[in-house]
Amino acid sequence: MRFSPEGKLLATITDVAQPLGLACDLKNNRVLIFDNGTAQQIVAFREQAGAWKLDASFGKKGRLGQAGGLAAAKGELGPLRFELARGLGLDASSNLYVFNVGASGHSQSRLESYRSDGTLRWRTNGMAFLVEGVGPA
Repeated sequence: MRFSPEGKLLATITDVAQPLGLACDLKNNRVLIFDNGTAQQIVAFREQAGAWKLDASFGKKGRLGQAGGLAAAKGELGPLRFELARGLGLDASSNLYVFNVGASGHSQSRLESYRSDGTLRWRTNGMAFLVEGVGPA
């Protein structure tokens, strides 16, 4: 939601099923939100005429990421496959940073960076392996 300095509600984004991560793209005057619903995508919104509009100029149909994310790819890691993104950020060059915790007990952490055109710059993966029944009885 966006408010005036006096506290008046100016605009609300309602087109995101389950908002989870948020970043402000000041260079392009947009708000980026991770949709943790079935889309598992990052959506970019721009305020136009007092309302938030999906910014179709960013990636495919205004979205960066493949519909369904990692789940739709049957667990195969790859560029633009997000799942449970907890953190979004942008640097001065509009490079996007995405932190995903993944499923399976949050054991597939990934930190990725993308150029403004959506191409992957780099990725680092962290895997946690949990073993049941190990330890003191």
